[in-house]
Amino acid sequence: MWAMAKLAFMSSGLLNELCRRCIVKLEESVTQDISNTAQSSTRSMIRDQMLWKASSEAAQKMVEHFAPQKTSNTAWALATIEVSDPRLFDKLAFQAVQKLCESSAQDRANTVWAFAKQEALKMQLMDAAGAACMANITQCTQQHLSNVARSFGKLLVSSGALTDLLCTSIQERITEAQAQTLSSMAWSMARLVAKGRKSLASASEASLARMPSFGPQETANSSWAFAMSVATDLPLCNGLADAAISALPSFLVLHLSNTLWAFAALSMQHPQLVEAVGNAGVSKISAFGTQSLSATAWSCTKLQLFSETLLQAVASEAVTKIEAFAAQNLANTSRGFAKLLAKADPLMMAIASRAAVLQEAIPKELSSAARASAKLAYEDEEFFDSIASVAMARINQCDAQSLSNLARAFATVVLQPGPVLPATAKAALAKLHTFDAQELANTVWSLAKLLLVDRPLCDAIAAAAMASLPNFVSQTQDLSNSVRACATLLHDSARLAEAISTHSVQKLHLFLNQELSNTAWATSKLQKPGRILRGAMAAEVRGRLASLDAQAPGGNGEFPKGGPILGRYFSLAQIRGTLF
Repeated sequence: MWAMAKLAFMSSGLLNELCRRCIVKLEESVTQDISNTAQSSTRSMIRDQMLWKASSEAAQKMVEHFAPQKTSNTAWALATIEVSDPRLFDKLAFQAVQKLCESSAQDRANTVWAFAKQEALKMQLMDAAGAACMANITQCTQQHLSNVARSFGKLLVSSGALTDLLCTSIQERITEAQAQTLSSMAWSMARLVAKGRKSLASASEASLARMPSFGPQETANSSWAFAMSVATDLPLCNGLADAAISALPSFLVLHLSNTLWAFAALSMQHPQLVEAVGNAGVSKISAFGTQSLSATAWSCTKLQLFSETLLQAVASEAVTKIEAFAAQNLANTSRGFAKLLAKADPLMMAIASRAAVLQEAIPKELSSAARASAKLAYEDEEFFDSIASVAMARINQCDAQSLSNLARAFATVVLQPGPVLPATAKAALAKLHTFDAQELANTVWSLAKLLLVDRPLCDAIAAAAMASLPNFVSQTQDLSNSVRACATLLHDSARLAEAISTHSVQKLHLFLNQELSNTAWATSKLQKPGRILRGAMAAEVRGRLASLDAQAPGGNGEFPKGGPILGRYFSLAQIRGTLF
């Protein structure tokens, strides 16, 4: 079998007969025969379960007599052919540590690679192999360095000294480094959050020079790695984009989603790549797993990519696989569709059906799912009751964004959440110093919408808003929400209302129609601050009469071009009563 594997000679009849005889003879075999059988079976891609079971049992009995190379070869063979045997790997790990001083650089690299491939974390082995690698770094070839780096990254075994030494060693040979070595090193550094700027710069420059030799895995891994390291290198990104487009027919699903995610994470706009990856994603959508579906939805949001075909494909596929979605996947997917205002009722219904999974969610995921459902006008009371119940139990774990999102979600769907809203207000008051301008505005808007008068919180928000007014008035939505809150709840905050009104006058031309309508209503409730705004509002509204009518259902009977816009629609009549 070993000779046939070495010569790549394939004969199914002969191989089947050899397998049958090996199964019978393995119990009597010596260590070399056991190791060679495993290695040759892997090279010949033999997946006979009876043969592998017999090989594993024989190896367990003889493993203490294995030389370092036989230990390494056996681990490599089982990992490559994807045969899982935890008991054998435990014994192989122990044996590898015992004889590490006798092992070669290739033995060490192949052994840690095999354990990483099996996702079998054995810290004693990793520590010992890392130390031996550092002591014998000059013996390591590029392939050894690549395997060690990738293995430590895959198992998230952080060893700063080893990572630095691997980076230095590769950097010294950077002109000879191959595509696989460069991508593995960058990938490992990203996994271990090792941001050696000098090493990243060298890897970037060398990768750009080797780009013609980059295959799908090197392209996707490098894109992902540099995005994770927040290393924005425009020439490299353009090179990776070109390489990705060329290699796209060979891309696996993970390559597609990782590449799209990488460019989204770096906020790199490359329309040709994004369109090509999106089209390829649609054609392979049935092979997408939950993580890839979730990552694609998130990437579309980040890139502001409203591809109806891709989003529909993601939504449809997500519905069929919703039972396998983890809480984070549910939150990210719903958030992606909500940010793009992409209606997907079947998807949102499917996500709501997984409310039990959201009980395991961290507050950020929980509040994101609630906010997304509200933004997409999905108002399932049972789903929101479940959200309220879980949020109530974890309210003290919520940060500013989670508290703000929870309040805004219930206010948007106009559902009274019971005791969770007062609890949210109490938690918000305790953490108000951590709220940014948008979170302050969203929170007070939510209180106003649900008519929850919490005087201590309202006063604290007014004070915080005055203290950070330049940030508070930078967004038109924050201005509109704050004016509305001033009119509803913050009656005692005349200084704040006047300051917000003054800033609103300067930015009225930037207001969306809905923000304009909300502000118009608020000015009718305010006294002196309202007078400042009313004149400017009237002039702005006169200039928008046509668009206000067009956006009102019943105006021309149709929604605006490009599909329905979510949220409330305001006709001119609703504004006339407040301004004219």
